[in-house]
Amino acid sequence: MERREQTQRDIEIGNAVLSDIKNTAGIYNGEKISVVSSWRNIAQLNTIAVMDYASSAFTTAWSPVPLLRKLSGADLRSVSMPASVCPREPERWDVLKINDVVVVCMK
Repeated sequence: MERREQTQRDIEIGNAVLSDIKNTAGIYNGEKISVVSSWRNIAQLNTIAVMDYASSAFTTAWSPVPLLRKLSGADLRSVSMPASVCPREPERWDVLKINDVVVVCMK
């Protein structure tokens, strides 16, 4: 049940993030996306994440862009950016365009 709830939450947050990306940069095939987040991100429902049990797709470094790719239908490219590119720690998330990379800054 927790995994199902977490998946639903990830989909909701993913669609909201995609909406903000559309407003900031647009979404198209080949768009470079970087998601900078931690286990404290807004999508993570449980504060205890053990062995990937009910952890958010936004909690790990490898999974947010594939989720956004699936939800958007666009061939988004995953790019790694250091946490220092995010000027502040947002309550939800911030979407920035740095050179040719769309950066989603989460907690």
